[in-house]
Amino acid sequence: MSALGDCREYLIEIVKGAGGINAPATYIATVNSVNEDARTCSCTSVNGPTDISLDTVLLMSEVNDGLLVIPAIDSTVIIQSTPNSMPVVLMFSQIDKVISNAGGSTLQIDSDGLQLDGNKYGGIMQITPSVKAWNDTQNDINNLKSDISTILGTANTLQAGLAVLSASSAPVIGSALSTLFLPYITQVISSLTTYAGQNLTVTEKSDVENPKVQHGDGS
Repeated sequence: MSALGDCREYLIEIVKGAGGINAPATYIATVNSVNEDARTCSCTSVNGPTDISLDTVLLMSEVNDGLLVIPAIDSTVIIQSTPNSMPVVLMFSQIDKVISNAGGSTLQIDSDGLQLDGNKYGGIMQITPSVKAWNDTQNDINNLKSDISTILGTANTLQAGLAVLSASSAPVIGSALSTLFLPYITQVISSLTTYAGQNLTVTEKSDVENPKVQHGDGS
């Protein structure tokens, strides 16, 4: 090897030792597109003297589970690259979706909200409207019990009236029926009519569900 060649190799070794040749390059880039399945995005650098197209930029270390962050289109990212490895996104300015797989559970966050192990069971229950719906039902049942108690009281009065009639002579039966029974019969009819007309409002799923937080069993 010539002296010039020896000098060149020597300089290369010095640069390598200083991390020059294999030193990571850092780019500020704009996201053009995203391939979620491949865990990559396509970007164009904006911090150099000329724009550089970076067509396969990793969003995670490999196509696998773990933590996957999907950048928004046209957002800005910081990318690091070395001669011996594919470029990878280090930082994000805007995020469209985050998927985290850990310990057998999956958490996904996007514009639709949050999903924990899927959405099989629908949205997380809203406690306040649920408790109100339950209380409305419980109160209605308690009102029914109160009406039944009133009816039982009336029945006892009717029973007592029958005893009076049985001890009375026939001519006074009609008057006794009118005096003793008619007010209570009217009360029973009025009470039952009022109760029958007070229909409960059927609780809809949307009344008690928070659709922004979905959950499932992972299936």
